[in-house]
Order: sequence, then structure tokens, then C-alpha cells
Amino acid sequence: MIAHQHSQLDRSEFVTAEYSARIAKVMAATAASLARAPLAPTFPKDAKGSPVPPTVNAAGAVTLTWQSADRVAHFVIAARATTENFYRRRVKVSGRATSRTVTPAELGLTAGQAFLISVAAVAKGHESLFAYPEFRCEGSVCAVPANALNVTAFK
Repeated sequence: MIAHQHSQLDRSEFVTAEYSARIAKVMAATAASLARAPLAPTFPKDAKGSPVPPTVNAAGAVTLTWQSADRVAHFVIAARATTENFYRRRVKVSGRATSRTVTPAELGLTAGQAFLISVAAVAKGHESLFAYPEFRCEGSVCAVPANALNVTAFK
């Protein structure tokens, strides 16, 4: 099977029933897992209602704090470089803790590297979506990425 990038020349008459069925099965399994998962954690808000970003200490370690719904077995903190699409490494936070300090090395990153970080909840083997917005950390500062909270629906 040869993979290819989709283009405007792709046509629906070339889609097979077998391929469509495989995609539908994957989508159904994903939806079922998310339906069984706990709610995503949320971040504390400041007086203006904006998420409070993590703090960074002198060694570059990041302290992330979150709030969670009940029925959570543990949490997962994950980060990715700002140039990556997927979370690189995951750090398990046992029990009902709602704060954890992680180093760039624990997250598979190098000191001083810019990255995005977030947290997800896990219960009965099902993982929630990661909390939104993920925070951008660079140097000694973490912040909500520009325009992350300016989400509008299409008309």
C-alpha cells in the first residue's frame, strides 16, 4: 500500500467500501473510548477568567496545576516541541494529585527548548482529551499562546 498526500484531484468515486468501513470502525472506537473517559482537567482561572499558566523555576522545571472531575485514576502530563504535532513523552501523575513539577528532560526536551504542555485525566483505562489551552513554555515563562482563546465558529 502506497501512502500519499491528499490533493484537490482526489475523487469520491475512487473511495472503496472497505476503506470507508475501516475508517468508520476507527472513528467509532475513538468515540467509544472518549465517551468512557473522564472529563478533561481544567486549569485554574485568574480574576479576568483567563487560565493561570504554569510557573517555571530557575532550573527550568515547570509546575503545572489543574482541577479535575471525580472518578479519575491518575493524570498524564505531556509536552511537545513547538515544531511538533504530537506529544513526545508522557509523565504519569499517580492518584488524585492536582499539581506536579516536571523537568524538560522528563518530557523528552532539552533545557531552553520552547514547548507546549498540557494534562489529561485517565480512568478505567480511558484517557480524556488534553486540557485546553495547552501552554507555551519558553525560557522562564509559560503563557497561553496568542489567539488560543479567540475561537470562533464558522457561519
